[in-house]
Amino acid sequence: MESPKEGSDFGVLELLPTNGSIGIFLGDSIRGEISASTINGTVNLKGLTAGVISSTSTSLRGTLNGGNGLLITMKTSNSNITIDKRDA
Repeated sequence: MESPKEGSDFGVLELLPTNGSIGIFLGDSIRGEISASTINGTVNLKGLTAGVISSTSTSLRGTLNGGNGLLITMKTSNSNITIDKRDA
């Protein structure tokens, strides 16, 4: 899987393990759409501000910095998802 290049605000990133946790660090200036869900875990957003479309303890749909650009999809079944701000 190719990672988004530094400074790029376009493309698709899919993280879809079955039973593994997901942790992702994003810069605070990235523009994109986020969809994250788990069945038996939690979804945590730390240090970033999202325009929330919908949110529960097990899912999050929203936009970063107005959306468009990078499409980020994360799904797992039995673990947590953490979306964290990358330190500069």
